[in-house]
Amino acid sequence: MILEHCNEKAAIHVAQQICDKMESFRFVHNNHRFRIGASIGLVTMDKRWPTAASLMQAADSSCFAAKDAGRNRVHVFCDTDHAIRTRHGDRAFHDYVCGLLERLEPLYRTKLCMEITETVAITNLTDASLFIERLKNFGVRIALDDFGAGASSFGYLKNLDVDVLKIDGQFIQDLLTDPLDEVAVRCFVDVANVVGLQTVAEFVAQEEVLAKVKELGIDFAQGFLLHRPDDIGNLFNGKPGGACGKYNTELLLTTR
Repeated sequence: MILEHCNEKAAIHVAQQICDKMESFRFVHNNHRFRIGASIGLVTMDKRWPTAASLMQAADSSCFAAKDAGRNRVHVFCDTDHAIRTRHGDRAFHDYVCGLLERLEPLYRTKLCMEITETVAITNLTDASLFIERLKNFGVRIALDDFGAGASSFGYLKNLDVDVLKIDGQFIQDLLTDPLDEVAVRCFVDVANVVGLQTVAEFVAQEEVLAKVKELGIDFAQGFLLHRPDDIGNLFNGKPGGACGKYNTELLLTTR
């Protein structure tokens, strides 16, 4: 939404009115009443943004900040000194990781798959893209974690050269009872197939959910049904852990 001839104070007022209206709205589906919430990020359109993509990135970051503050909130984008320091810290970490990879044999590098959370990647899309490129030059595969949590998830696939989509658990845990979740997951799988990416379902905790995941064509599953959190030494030593009994020692288990 673009507000023309509108200063920041007026924009905040308009955005808050939208949040209030959404909060009071209810709709009925299959005899169930649902509430709708809204989180709104505001960004001033000025000379800071060289492209429309950078402007949209800032808007999405503001939206996530609004959600983190408790949802049904309005957040105005502000690239603070703290955020800048954090960005420099991220780049130092990128250098550290690449330094570790340089010490590994090429064979071991190709066995690695590193996760980048979507909500973190979009905070600075350019830095994330450059880091992914550096990792892939080492032969490392990349998984985009929590896919679907962002307001513009599909758009990020054009800028992030990833190999795997991990579908956010919020769409998986109620897959059997929420038709909207099923539609969303089908859409994610279709998009992944079009661009040639593998898919992973998070939060698989029931046999029935695993069966649905298979039916939808998702490649891998992850969750308490397959294995609970365990010491990494137990995984490599083949020792049972958690409450799942038999398990595959791979962290991601194929559904096929």
